[in-house]
This record gives sequence, C-alpha cells and structure tokens, in this order.
Amino acid sequence: MRKVLGYKVRHTETKLFLSSVSRGKWTNIGKTWPRKGDAVRAINNGLKRLRDTSRKGREYDNVLEDLPLWEFVELEETLSYSALFLLDKIKT
Repeated sequence: MRKVLGYKVRHTETKLFLSSVSRGKWTNIGKTWPRKGDAVRAINNGLKRLRDTSRKGREYDNVLEDLPLWEFVELEETLSYSALFLLDKIKT
C-alpha cells in the first residue's frame, strides 16, 4: 500500500529544499506540506507577497526566472516495521 506522507519543493541545481518563497530561503531540510495543494498555495502566496512589496520587485523577477528549476518531491512510506526489530538488531 502506497502512503504519501507529504510534499517538498526542491531546487534541481542546488538540491536544497524550499523553506520560504517570500524570504527566498532554501535549506537542507526545507518545509514539508501535507498536501500538494498546500505547497502550491504557499508558493502562490509567497509570489504575491514578493510582487506586492515594491522594494523586492527585482527578487520577484529572479524567482520567476528560477521557477522552472523547482520540482515537487513526494515523500512516501516505503517500508515500516516494529521498533523492537531495530532494538533487537542493536543488541546483537
């Protein structure tokens, strides 16, 4: 059974994950959204905030040029097992 745990946005060149669009923040861990629509909404709201802030007009243009290099990463559960299994492995 395939279970999606969340979504992240990754930059294809830097391999960093998006943390905040409006602040232009990319980190090794990034932000995880529970649904893909939440990630899209966060990106749209961040772009609106950048566009509406007059002093960041140049940053808005830079983000739009950089947008094709972004990709959605789907986090899914591939394997799950009891914690006792790991604890037993550590003992031996």
